[in-house]
Amino acid sequence: MLKKLKSWHKKYFGVGSTFYRRIAHFESWLYDAIVSKLF
Repeated sequence: MLKKLKSWHKKYFGVGSTFYRRIAHFESWLYDAIVSKLF
């Protein structure tokens, strides 16, 4: 089970790491924009 999870993690975060990082970057940017508008 754990080995399967590790291989899944490697598959999705190794190949799609740039995609995931782009989403995280966009979310942080969006959060910053909202916070700056509120305060």
